[in-house]
Amino acid sequence: MARVKQDYVVVDPKGKHTTLTIENMGLIPIMARVRSVNVTAYSINPTYYLIHPNGSQDVNIEIHIPRHIDPLHDAFKVATLTLPQKFLERVKAETETRKSPSDTVCRTLWEEVIATYNPVIKDIIVPTRSVGVLGTYQAKLAQDTDDLNALKEEIEHLIAMRKKNDKLLQDMETKGIVIQSRKNHLVDRLNCLQAQLDSLGVSRVMGQLNKSKRILAHYLFIIFLLLASTLGGYALL
Repeated sequence: MARVKQDYVVVDPKGKHTTLTIENMGLIPIMARVRSVNVTAYSINPTYYLIHPNGSQDVNIEIHIPRHIDPLHDAFKVATLTLPQKFLERVKAETETRKSPSDTVCRTLWEEVIATYNPVIKDIIVPTRSVGVLGTYQAKLAQDTDDLNALKEEIEHLIAMRKKNDKLLQDMETKGIVIQSRKNHLVDRLNCLQAQLDSLGVSRVMGQLNKSKRILAHYLFIIFLLLASTLGGYALL
């Protein structure tokens, strides 16, 4: 026969851990499993225990998130299992080498007994009681305040980053306008130079044509003089 020594577990929001005690009132070793209905606020390690006849076991319960404590609804479930004769020799061998088997060994024994005999297991429900409900909610309020401050800092950081990004975008937009203006100016200048180049090319072509005409007229004049001299010579003959 097993029982829990305390009628309730005392929880102090400012503390780091609490305990409950399981007692074996019988003459046969028993297995015990301890679980919390509020797994976000408490952690229990180890979970499985071997308790010798007329012995007891203190279970250490760590409080790792005080603001999740709910003293009105939190509780711990203690399940016990009497070891059949078949498993007593294994337990004896384990306890010869160590004072208490490890959590892994106890878990294995528990699961093997369940798989072999499928016994009916009833949980002993152990409620919690806070040192003070006010203290519990003060702890929650303090934690919530810390969370709000952290959130405020994150929001301020995001706002600062957004302002910085807006300024960068504005600078980029300004630089883009300046670059576009310079581009338009260069395009206009290029068009002007192209027009001047085209005009210069036409002038050169016209100049080349006029020069060719002058040379042709000069040669025609020489040819005309030669023909006139030749004809004048034939006339004298």
